[in-house]
Amino acid sequence: MNAYVVSFDTEQTSLYSAHNAITSSPSVSDWWHFLSGTYIITSNKPQGVIDKEIKARWPGGGLLIMRATKNSSGLLPREAWDWINARITA
Repeated sequence: MNAYVVSFDTEQTSLYSAHNAITSSPSVSDWWHFLSGTYIITSNKPQGVIDKEIKARWPGGGLLIMRATKNSSGLLPREAWDWINARITA
C-alpha cells in the first residue's frame, strides 16, 4: 500500500471542495485529515494515477501531492500517529 500527503492552500481552495476531490478519487482506499489543508491518503495505485485523478477533480488553488514515509515527526494527537503507523509501511 502506498501513502501520499496531499496538502493545499485553504485560502485558495474550499475545504469542502478539496475534501470531495480527494475522497472521491477511485484509487483512494483510505484517508486521514487531522490538519486543515492536509490529507494523508492510501492507495494501491502509483503516484501518477493518484495525481491524475485528484487533479482532474481539483477545484483550483495550490496543491501538493507527495509520497509519505515512516520517517516523519510532528505534534499530533496519539490517534493520528496510530493511524499513520498502521498504514504507512515504507
